[in-house]
Amino acid sequence: AAAAAEQVEEKAKSGRKIVQAEPTKGSAAGYRAGAIVLWILALACEIGAIMALTKNFTIQFIKNSNGNTNTMILLIGLIVLDFIFAVIAAQLWKKANRIKPMSEKNKFLFYLWNEMGVIMACICFIPLIILLLKSNKLDKKTKTIVTAVAAAALLIAGVTSADYHPVSAEQKAEAETSITDDVYWTTFGHKYHLDV
Repeated sequence: AAAAAEQVEEKAKSGRKIVQAEPTKGSAAGYRAGAIVLWILALACEIGAIMALTKNFTIQFIKNSNGNTNTMILLIGLIVLDFIFAVIAAQLWKKANRIKPMSEKNKFLFYLWNEMGVIMACICFIPLIILLLKSNKLDKKTKTIVTAVAAAALLIAGVTSADYHPVSAEQKAEAETSITDDVYWTTFGHKYHLDV
């Protein structure tokens, strides 16, 4: 009876139409290179914001009615660009980690490697926030608004850059060797599936 039940189950499985999700494709090296370039651009935006804060950097077309550079608009613009570059870079880094994950033999390095997006978000915003808080070159309103924008950018970039379900090289290898049937990886999934 058990053998008959298994045969019925096999027939039911084979008669079912299954659509296999496309696995993550691409070169991990390409995604990592893209992430590094974008992080460099994010750091350049942070340096530009720091220079604007210390009055060593201005953009000619950002002037107010008095002919002076509007520092608040310049700083917010650079913070927004910094944020965009940092978040996109983190997403590319996470995608590369899905294609070619790191070994978890060294837990600390595994954690650092997978949370590189959060680390870079901190590097791209915390020094600027500290300088904004210590600055006496900005009026109180400008200082408050720009600091709030930078802090919000740091928070959102950190949350979106974190890898909440990192995959290790060992997990990927175990999944690949222990499975003899089709493996399914959903587009936004974090686990391999044997059945749909």
